[in-house]
Amino acid sequence: MVIRDGHYLENKVVDWSSAVEIVQQIVYSFGLCLLLLPTLPGIHSGRHSPVDIMALYAISMKLRKNSSALAECVRRSQGAVEGDKRRQDLASEKPTVVDLPEASELPTCEGHIEFTDIGFSYGEVQILRSVKFACQSKEMVAFVGPSGAGKSTIFSLIFRYYNVDTGSIYIDGKDIRSLKKESIRHHVGLVPQNPELLNRSLLQNLRLARDGITDPEIYSIAQDLGFHDAFERIGYETKVGDRGLSLSGGQRMMVAITMVVIKDTRIILLDEATAAFDPMTEKIFQNAIETLKSSKTVIMIA
Repeated sequence: MVIRDGHYLENKVVDWSSAVEIVQQIVYSFGLCLLLLPTLPGIHSGRHSPVDIMALYAISMKLRKNSSALAECVRRSQGAVEGDKRRQDLASEKPTVVDLPEASELPTCEGHIEFTDIGFSYGEVQILRSVKFACQSKEMVAFVGPSGAGKSTIFSLIFRYYNVDTGSIYIDGKDIRSLKKESIRHHVGLVPQNPELLNRSLLQNLRLARDGITDPEIYSIAQDLGFHDAFERIGYETKVGDRGLSLSGGQRMMVAITMVVIKDTRIILLDEATAAFDPMTEKIFQNAIETLKSSKTVIMIA
């Protein structure tokens, strides 16, 4: 509902702003006429001088500036009201995927994943049909296909952002619909196509992946992945900028992969991670993947 109504609310703010601007121009023009028209005959009679006209015009410009500031406050207030309504709508949204009353925890995870006859659609659009595959612990599965083929949808289903229409998904032999969502996500780590970081130091971002992680442990994990030298060139104490935009795409991907490993999940999902690396750094990425495969289940969209 929030997404559907969002465009309506934005258009409503724009329409209101346009109306305020029109009214402002009408009031200013009418007020200027009221000030100047009675004064013009006085110039011919000698009761007023051109200086009086200029003074009135200066006063009108001052009033126009003040009215513009008032109109801007009205526009901002209207935008704030509509924004608050959208926040309230979002807060009142109920999740479409909920845990079953008898859902259980997944205390440990070996990393076995199996899709059996999975079918899924977004509304009337069929995305997945009779999808079958299995990935064992310490194995890697890669999906290759055109945009819109449903590769990222597979990741969303593993995270239980959606429920499947047909078939079942199993983790360690357990249907994920019988498991609590948070329990599943505790064992699954996602490296998105466009990782976003906080405007803090590189080291502070890495610490967010797991409470209580020490700096030597972070350095050790980065060395195992082959990213330590790259991080040292950046500087562990260097701020990465808003959303990490001061780093290159490949550097942000290195940080995201390191954070997933620090989180210590058994299942790692890589969403087109190779696209961010240039030929010079792709070998480093391939070596990191080999390291991940030695202890994790890796599913990658290539």
